[in-house]
Amino acid sequence: CGDPGYLCPERFGAVFRTQTLTIDDNWILKIAPDRWMLYVFLMLGLLGGLLLLARPSQTPQAAVRWGQRFLTLRLSAFLICVLFYWMHDHNFVAWASPTGQSTSETAARSLGHMA
Repeated sequence: CGDPGYLCPERFGAVFRTQTLTIDDNWILKIAPDRWMLYVFLMLGLLGGLLLLARPSQTPQAAVRWGQRFLTLRLSAFLICVLFYWMHDHNFVAWASPTGQSTSETAARSLGHMA
């Protein structure tokens, strides 16, 4: 994490990590991985919609089918990545418990975030 006064929200060996952007001594931005995933999901939707509009040769029904398929693909990838982050990488205040966290507690918390 780099900041000794800040507890990292990820476990050791996490795939997705919180990004820190220091603007100056008074402005430090921290962006969690699930936020990045949401921004990528939204930007891919915008780019996919623009690409569908750029192909005027296809029928409106074909464009709707492609749009639905692309939405299904994006939403599936987004949900899988976010669930992986919550289940595997996120540290649900496990530092408060000397024995750590049980698998059932991690699953319950992760699915609660997904709901």
